[in-house]
Amino acid sequence: MRKRLIFSALGAVLFGMNVFAAFSPLDTPEMRDVPAAVHIQPVENPKPVAVKVSEIQTATPAETLEPIKTQKTKKHTKKKKAVKVNEDDVYRLAQLIYAENGDSKYDECLVLTGIVVIKRMRSKGYPNTLGGVICQKGQYATFENGLAQSCVPDSRSLEIAEEILRYDLQKNYPDNLVFQSEFKQGKRVYAVYGHEYFCLA
Repeated sequence: MRKRLIFSALGAVLFGMNVFAAFSPLDTPEMRDVPAAVHIQPVENPKPVAVKVSEIQTATPAETLEPIKTQKTKKHTKKKKAVKVNEDDVYRLAQLIYAENGDSKYDECLVLTGIVVIKRMRSKGYPNTLGGVICQKGQYATFENGLAQSCVPDSRSLEIAEEILRYDLQKNYPDNLVFQSEFKQGKRVYAVYGHEYFCLA
């Protein structure tokens, strides 16, 4: 009787273990795919790995980068086109400019003095040469009294005379700008500098 009870109790325990195993959450299909824990053994005294310097990739320095190509902007300023001039004409015109208005503080006054001479050369009723215009009777008092022929022009007058002739500055002024005097004349006044009037015919 006693042995029968022991075997009955042992059977109940074994049955319970089978039931637990059957319904245990660790026995799911998902858990069956989980690999067993891998035990990694530490490496004692690891040896350093040698790396060649040539194998190391470095950043490209800024100096070696190709420059960005930019579109060039067109310049709108035109260069002055120089023409051949007679040096005697330059000096003669500078003499007249200096004798007529060399004491003026305005450069444009000296420029207009020379421009009137060139405009007269290109207009009917006046000689067609620079010397002819300057020497024309009753036109320039400084020539008639000998001042224009005897004076030594300063650097400013020489520079202005050369600019007028070499770069044909007369193109920037009206064709009928042919009067220069100490009073108004012609159709209208173009400019006034001090006592000097420059007028249009």
